Amino acid sequence: MVNGEGTNASLRHTLLVTSRDGYAVAIAVGELDPGYGNKKVLLAYKGSDNIPSFAHLRLLMPGDVHAGRAVRDVASIEVK
Repeated sequence: MVNGEGTNASLRHTLLVTSRDGYAVAIAVGELDPGYGNKKVLLAYKGSDNIPSFAHLRLLMPGDVHAGRAVRDVASIEVK
């Protein structure tokens, strides 16, 4: 069976979000899937005239009690 197919396929995957300084968090895709966790995730940005808006991406997980999965200066997002 291919990873993306079959019953509960989304439960086998994670997103690995890494910042420029090496801080990394994993988010189970099942947490975001409307059929399971249905949690929200935000990828926010702020730009100015001197800095492109994509230069300061920040990942936020509303509802996280201690904001441990908040990642500033996102450098990469990998699906695993």
